[in-house]
Amino acid sequence: FLTDATRNVMDFIDHAAVVAAEAYLEEQQTLLAEADRVRRDLLEELLLGREPAPGPGRTIARQAGLHWAARCVLILAVVNNPELEERRLRHAAAVLGRAVAERVRPLVVVRQHEIVIVRAVMKEPVRLTQPLQKARRVLGADGIDISIGASTVHSSPTSLPAAYAEAASAVDSSGDRGGLLVLADLRAFDYLMMRVDETTGRLVPSLLHQFAEKDAKSARIYSETLRAFVGANLNAKAAADELGIHANTVHYRLDRVRDRTGCDLRNLDDIVDLMVAIQLASSRKSRSD
Repeated sequence: FLTDATRNVMDFIDHAAVVAAEAYLEEQQTLLAEADRVRRDLLEELLLGREPAPGPGRTIARQAGLHWAARCVLILAVVNNPELEERRLRHAAAVLGRAVAERVRPLVVVRQHEIVIVRAVMKEPVRLTQPLQKARRVLGADGIDISIGASTVHSSPTSLPAAYAEAASAVDSSGDRGGLLVLADLRAFDYLMMRVDETTGRLVPSLLHQFAEKDAKSARIYSETLRAFVGANLNAKAAADELGIHANTVHYRLDRVRDRTGCDLRNLDDIVDLMVAIQLASSRKSRSD
């Protein structure tokens, strides 16, 4: 009798433990779902340029350092695996959030196939490229393919609509930069070249377009030399070091560019026209590939 009673008590305890564990997990899931909803609602308010109303959303914003006068940067990661399950999306969001955290945990929100991170900027310069590269490699090894773009630094969360547009533009341009583009790393000229369009191209002489199109269809030797030359502040020796070739080779290639285009490579207007033609030719080649 005692043995049966003991067995019944143990069975009851086991059953109660299972019920308690299930109830705990259900409550945890409910709390997580509610926290996710609050973060999503907060992000939507911020992306509309609105200050969050008093309540849980404002509390989360302040915990992330996003008071209404805080400088901030927005990071957008687009997941290229459309079939990726929610559990792995959350994992990717956690990895990216940890990678860019500074003194406080940033606001991290999963929106369908996007992961949006809003991080307060405590100090400059903002160093995001290396940690994001590392996180992207970690996720890639786990079979999660993402393209990442980061905005410039904005002076207040009121500018987050513009920051999101910048980050989305950076994602669109990240394919040419290994799947990651942090706009804060660019110089103004680099950004302008990235935004070159067909209207800008019509202001460039046709001879330069012909030169750039021909080079884009071959080994792009002259285009890459010109990019290095401009990046080195028109210093042929520094461009040669960047390219890993002899300075005389750079001088020879630049002379060929002058002969074929008639451009003066010490004239800013001519340099800009050439770079516009090269950027457009490169973009067309990428689209055709």
